[in-house]
Amino acid sequence: MITRSSGFSLVELLVVIAIVGILSAIGVTMYDGYIGTSKRSAASNTMQTVSLAQSEYYSNMGTYYYTSAGTGCTPSETSSDNIEEFLFNGADIITKESDFNMCIALSPPAGAENESGEEMEENEMGYVVVASDGKAKNPTNLFLNHDGTKGTY
Repeated sequence: MITRSSGFSLVELLVVIAIVGILSAIGVTMYDGYIGTSKRSAASNTMQTVSLAQSEYYSNMGTYYYTSAGTGCTPSETSSDNIEEFLFNGADIITKESDFNMCIALSPPAGAENESGEEMEENEMGYVVVASDGKAKNPTNLFLNHDGTKGTY
């Protein structure tokens, strides 16, 4: 007796759905990692741009621009806007798409470590550009010292 199948069985469909689910979970995770890395890279590039603008500001004014004169600072939208206003004549350099806000302080924030894992000390003369994505869970906090030292805190 010959029987004809008129479609897929329920088990075959469930297997296909499970495979598609696993592949999409892996894809979303990889995509989120890619987006996070690209945002950190964009913030790092912007910090380099701010550092170059600081050199120009110092040449013109004889001092560096700070959003906070103490040790460390708290990056916010206001401090980012102030940096754009004073260093870039209002140009939108610190893009909102990167989800990072920035500020400029006299010294690194407490607990700041350079790329070698060494704790940073206060600057005698200079500045530190601080960037943070402000996330409550697993925030990304970056800094760039006036001498080009990068790190996290």
